[in-house]
Amino acid sequence: MSVLDQAVSSDAPATGQANSKPPSTMWDPFKGTVPFQRQTFKDPGKGIKVPAKIQSFVVTVLLLSAVGIMIGFLWITAAYYAGPALAISVLLLALFSWLSKEHARERYRFFKVAERHGWGFVTVRPPSDSDVTKKKSDGTYERERRYDPKIEPAYATVPDLMRARFGQPIPTVVRAIFWGRTRRYGLPFWLAAGSLQTFGGPEAKRTGQDVGYTFTMVTAYRLDRDIGIRAKLFAEPPVMKNRKDVQTESVAFNDIFHISVTDDPDGEASRLPLIRTLTPALQTVLIDLWERYKAQVIIDGDIVYLAGYQTIMSEDDDVLDDYLINLIEDFAEAAQSFKIYAE
Repeated sequence: MSVLDQAVSSDAPATGQANSKPPSTMWDPFKGTVPFQRQTFKDPGKGIKVPAKIQSFVVTVLLLSAVGIMIGFLWITAAYYAGPALAISVLLLALFSWLSKEHARERYRFFKVAERHGWGFVTVRPPSDSDVTKKKSDGTYERERRYDPKIEPAYATVPDLMRARFGQPIPTVVRAIFWGRTRRYGLPFWLAAGSLQTFGGPEAKRTGQDVGYTFTMVTAYRLDRDIGIRAKLFAEPPVMKNRKDVQTESVAFNDIFHISVTDDPDGEASRLPLIRTLTPALQTVLIDLWERYKAQVIIDGDIVYLAGYQTIMSEDDDVLDDYLINLIEDFAEAAQSFKIYAE
């Protein structure tokens, strides 16, 4: 059993069982506390599932069409064929989503997680492009993204955990926010989650299933002490690392994680609390979190933010419902194992 499994073992006594009576307020990393709320959704019923091979074929056509559009800048004939194919593919995928009641099932699935555990819960609108443009560092312009006010503080505070980048190829998609306490530790947390439909890839080859879902998550909780700095523990390739990065005595840990410190007022002296925090046991936990969830971590004073994801190759609604109920609770508890070994 790994150190992480020991920290979240269900055999240990639980200290934070979900209460039948909800609390009046919930801890929030951005606002301190917020009133308890839980949106409710009815079971939308079973949708019509389009065969996985047809969905995969349409996705393949869409990707090839996108390539054709790019080639069209050099060879105009390619665009004549790629343009209509791209439009038809997008329309077909939208039709498949509507037939399967994908978005309604997703909302209901997240609601069932909150209801099962007694957590607060709200849904989040997808981001959209605004009419306002902003100038980028390279001199070009791009449209500003508009985020639901409920999740906008996360994009402002920990943008590196929300977007795709080296070491985190899948962006943190957010469709729901949870507030609660972990069953194992009884500690308050905030957690945002979403899902992306997945086609092909290593998991498809391993399971023999062509279509599945990737669930992305980011959670936050408070430490009992303020380490006084903002530190990023990101799993990134060696090319992203430099000699100024914080190093530990573990070669395995250093090979995975790129540790950088910002808001570092006292230079090397202010990094000592971080070094003391990264005990061998905690480094092992972080490696386990990376292997299980591809975890990325930001420590901001006394708050820990941790992002990760997992993929399941299945379209069965009952399987997905049960999987998500366990996944989100396990992720919240696994993330808090950082606190157990850090203090």
